Amino acid sequence: MTEFDPAILPPPLSNHDAAFSRWVDAELVLSGRADVVNDPIVHYTTREGLEGILSSGSIRLTDLGRARDDSEFLYGRGLAKASLTEAFAVAETGARDDDEAISTRLFCEGTLSMLKEISPASGPFRFYSASFCERGDDAFLWREYAANGEGFALKLSPVVFSEPPAAEPLTVMDQTIRLRMIYDRSEATQVLEKVVEEGIRTVRAAGLSGSTDPHVGTTFLHSMSVHFVLYVLAMATRFKKQCFSPEHELRLLLVNEEEKLASLEQTSSGKRFVQYEFVPSLRARRVLEEITIGPRAPSNSEPHVRQLLLDCGYPTDPAGEPVTVVRRSTAWK
Repeated sequence: MTEFDPAILPPPLSNHDAAFSRWVDAELVLSGRADVVNDPIVHYTTREGLEGILSSGSIRLTDLGRARDDSEFLYGRGLAKASLTEAFAVAETGARDDDEAISTRLFCEGTLSMLKEISPASGPFRFYSASFCERGDDAFLWREYAANGEGFALKLSPVVFSEPPAAEPLTVMDQTIRLRMIYDRSEATQVLEKVVEEGIRTVRAAGLSGSTDPHVGTTFLHSMSVHFVLYVLAMATRFKKQCFSPEHELRLLLVNEEEKLASLEQTSSGKRFVQYEFVPSLRARRVLEEITIGPRAPSNSEPHVRQLLLDCGYPTDPAGEPVTVVRRSTAWK
């Protein structure tokens, strides 16, 4: 047993804890339905990345804990922590009696402490993601995500983001959610209001009091904080600085407790990832619409890409809506 094993919780505490966990899972799925994607989406990648995507028909959700730069995560977590600190201060004033006031305060303090300690590489969660955008020819994106213009940009039909992926429970497809990035601080704060309201309501409904066994009460509040932080961190990965708003980024995100994840794979350099299968298949007609070759890619890139498409079973018949292959004609200065 761990120090805080929710298995020790008696009814009705176990019921409240399970109900809040289900609420979090449902809200994460619903968040993927919030924005309708009507236009093609683009994924920038390297030559090696393109070859891997075409050969497997899937894309890698990479481990954010192994990312070279965790500034995005830290920004999102910091913004979430500041918003929650204000929201919790307001929530604590609404307690009806001393028992509610104490349990609310302990829950808020414990949640903020847990949030402060978790990073992409530590804590009970792991984060795997892949990024897309609605800008198909942007100099910054070519530089940052396509090997400084030597890579490629894959244009995908919006049908792959039309609904959250559906499959059997506890599979990658079932748990992966679609998120549109949020660049406005006030909007980011609003996203967290619902979980604060539901979390505080559940803690107060549990009816902790001075007669509750201290270890049981602490375990309940700790478990509630784990569910709460899972939701907050998933939402916080959406928060980016205003200066990045022209990217119009979308993200596929897998966030879950480590022991619930599907089996992981590793690259030759040791980076962990989860394979994500598109629905419908990437090889289906009109799903992969176009591959743009970067302005600094080798001169033999076009025949190489066309041969890859042929070898990997993608539509290539001119009469059957094949994948278009084009080259960005000019490089940026």
